Amino acid sequence: MHGPSEFFNNNNQDTHMKNMATKPNHKTEVGQFFYKGKDSDLIVFVKSENAVDKYLESPLVENLADCVETFQIFTNMDSGSRGHRGALGEASRAAVENELGKGIDQFGAIDLILKQGKYTGTMSEIRRKDRMKE
Repeated sequence: MHGPSEFFNNNNQDTHMKNMATKPNHKTEVGQFFYKGKDSDLIVFVKSENAVDKYLESPLVENLADCVETFQIFTNMDSGSRGHRGALGEASRAAVENELGKGIDQFGAIDLILKQGKYTGTMSEIRRKDRMKE
């Protein structure tokens, strides 16, 4: 029989190893794909421009996970602002439908943004451009 400290030590070690395996690699750069809408601009975070190009060669839902960083669509939350810079927040379903069509699902919306949008660079490239403007 194991004592309490032995149980907790092993349990913490197992949990720590699981967490290490699931933590994202912070060395990878996240890129942005930008869609200029009539009322709202939409942004999707992607793994790389090359990953999107590869997806666009075979645009199947099962290939989408290979190029997007997260299955969320973002928009500029700064009051009166548009574009891919500034405070970004998750776009509402209504905002996405207003721009891309009623009844479009998340996968279809991301697919359309990747097909009709443009790559605006990695997050560090965008931050550097912002600093240069100041």
